[in-house]
Amino acid sequence: MEEQQKSYGLLVRPRGWDETISPYDWYKKMRKNSPVSFDPERNCWDVFCYEDVQMVLFQLC
Repeated sequence: MEEQQKSYGLLVRPRGWDETISPYDWYKKMRKNSPVSFDPERNCWDVFCYEDVQMVLFQLC
């Protein structure tokens, strides 16, 4: 059976109009205040810092 891959795009969405138009400040705030956090609404982890993403992808998997 062939495995299908799906692309969902951006799963972590900025909240509010200002964050949607220019998300850079929102991402900066998330990296500073909550670089790794669990979102119970989506039942998943959000990882915002490059080094943390690298660790998750290459060391924990």
